[in-house]
Amino acid sequence: MKYFQTFPQIASNDYNGNSITLTNLMVRSELIPSLARNPALFYSYDIQDGDTPEIIAEKYYGDPYRYWIVLYGNQIMDRSEEHTSELQSH
Repeated sequence: MKYFQTFPQIASNDYNGNSITLTNLMVRSELIPSLARNPALFYSYDIQDGDTPEIIAEKYYGDPYRYWIVLYGNQIMDRSEEHTSELQSH
């Protein structure tokens, strides 16, 4: 579809560790501010030294590949341009 050709491509790894290129569908999305302030929608978590979005996703969702949920909850839409060390307790 021509519409998706305007979205940027990002490098990632699949479940087997192979490098793949994905279309970044999240580039135009934004977390609604009122949702970000609603504590009922997020787990509470105190970031530990050495934590990564993958580690947190594994702890909460049982799957490190759900790291995007952690990033999205912290309003990090482009991991390559934002510091994941600034994760908040969501």
